[in-house]
Amino acid sequence: MAAALSRVHSFRIWGYAKGLDGSTSSLHGVFELPGRLRLQVARGEERSELVMVGQYVYVMANRAYWLDHAPQVAATLSGRWVRLSRSFPGMSTWYALTQPRSLAHCVGQSHIGKIALAGMASVNGRQAAVIVSRGGLPGSVPGRFYVARSGPPLPLRSVQTGRPQPGGAPDPVCGETAATYASRATIVASEENFGAYNKPVTIAAPKHAITPPGTSPQKPVL
Repeated sequence: MAAALSRVHSFRIWGYAKGLDGSTSSLHGVFELPGRLRLQVARGEERSELVMVGQYVYVMANRAYWLDHAPQVAATLSGRWVRLSRSFPGMSTWYALTQPRSLAHCVGQSHIGKIALAGMASVNGRQAAVIVSRGGLPGSVPGRFYVARSGPPLPLRSVQTGRPQPGGAPDPVCGETAATYASRATIVASEENFGAYNKPVTIAAPKHAITPPGTSPQKPVL
């Protein structure tokens, strides 16, 4: 699976995650390798869209999002494309999924516990082998992988069935920091679907993006 992922140049991802506090977030993303993505996220009343191109990240979000992340400029930024540096917190984990080498590692190898083959299943109309990750190692995540049986053995679905095991450490290949690694522990269940591998995709920087007042793209407000 990791070898097949290393040859991918575009794909889509959609799914959801549930937190310890009972909140649910959903996402839909399109990735164009190397280095580009478009992502839509909904969490409670918050709605945001993100585009990554080169060294910049462009964010457009509603007022609820900005009130939570940057209340001092919420009125100015709501509903507008905002240009930030790709270095702002949390972006390194998404950037890792836009690079062929790190995509293969982060989806197919990082934080995987003891695994076992658990039969076959159908995912979005395709036959898949089911691989169970039972955790059991520090930082590993219990869950199931569904891998295509025909064609390249690419992942079709990833399901998290419980909280990560205690311990472990951030994976630098996947752009994890102490903060993003700690946030993993608050997710109790999730599902990610993968598809549209190597379909034509064009992701471009939004026009007329603004730089947040009093900042530069190298000094993000988030």
